[in-house]
Amino acid sequence: MRPMFLTCAGLLVALPATAWADEKPVPISPEKWFTAHDLRCSWHGCGREGTVQFELSVSEEGRVTGCRIIEGSGNAQTDQNTCRVLEFRARFAPATDSLGKPVASTYSSAIRWVIDHNPPETVQPLPTPVD
Repeated sequence: MRPMFLTCAGLLVALPATAWADEKPVPISPEKWFTAHDLRCSWHGCGREGTVQFELSVSEEGRVTGCRIIEGSGNAQTDQNTCRVLEFRARFAPATDSLGKPVASTYSSAIRWVIDHNPPETVQPLPTPVD
């Protein structure tokens, strides 16, 4: 399987190829997980580009229940924002056991944040964080 590169306003998402067996979770519409709005200075750290490798815990319903940074970008805000966005938007067809029953599992990948100086105006923002 070759790497899947996804682009959207404001960033390039590179999901490395993995051999997904039947028991692994399968991402649903990963091209919709990130938007240009996710590069806001308060979440991302203005002008910070970099690659973030992550591991997600995925429930038997296909929802993200946790996010762990495997290798950070060198910028804590970028890394935290990556998990925040994934926990809110990422969805999966859940992993299955040998009988085809949905089970909790993990999914690992990476995103490369790239600043686009001409993003489109239509974005789907995340809700404002509440501290």
